[in-house]
Amino acid sequence: MSIARRNDKIESLRSRLHVTLTRGKVESGVLEKITGPGYISLKCPDSLHLNIQNPLTSSSFFELLSQGDEFKAWDSRVNKLYTGKNSARVLVPANSPDGSEFIFPGRPPHIFEAILPESIDTEAPGVWSSLEEQGGMEARYYVLVFSLESAAHRLHVLRKIWIERTGLAVARQQRYAEDGKIISDVRYSHVTQADGFLFPLTIDMDRPLDGYSLKLEFEDLRINPDINSNSFVIIHPGAEEVPLIEKRGNAF
Repeated sequence: MSIARRNDKIESLRSRLHVTLTRGKVESGVLEKITGPGYISLKCPDSLHLNIQNPLTSSSFFELLSQGDEFKAWDSRVNKLYTGKNSARVLVPANSPDGSEFIFPGRPPHIFEAILPESIDTEAPGVWSSLEEQGGMEARYYVLVFSLESAAHRLHVLRKIWIERTGLAVARQQRYAEDGKIISDVRYSHVTQADGFLFPLTIDMDRPLDGYSLKLEFEDLRINPDINSNSFVIIHPGAEEVPLIEKRGNAF
């Protein structure tokens, strides 16, 4: 049995939105915030294009594109088009293997998974689940905890999902690494009806190990529109292409 998902029948999505992206880690002393309007196109199983625009000129400021394992990121400030693999853990420029050039650490699959969470097969070997209730004065939640049994007879928590009891909408999900550290923490709010689906108009994602957070506020959301292949291209003539490689010592 698979846990029913609100997005079981969502095959594509398109929306204008407001984006707030914060990258860098507090301990490094390097923090940067990018905020502005933009738009997003998403098509299952793995295509995503996010465009963040300059709030004054509405021109493209920063773009992320992903199809399969290939991704691209364009930064208007340096007019560079970074290309790499989603499957890599930490990416650095091929001509700067020490990572001296600061690159946005996020990947489109992180965003894809936050918007359309993957289901969990509760009957898969070694998968355990539990249910508890949490809440206070404002809201009460069912909390589903999914764990994987290891060879050492220990349970490794994979994911926690908070479901608001009144409307049964997903309010939060967390993913965990084997050592118990949080990989991602995603909060959902302002759930509304969109083209027959319950969908959160605000998604707050934090990736503490990757050093960035992202807030998406959807406007004029369309679910299951026709999206052609032209929606998944980045064209910036004259941009310097920078191949990215796996940083030494950070392979999976």
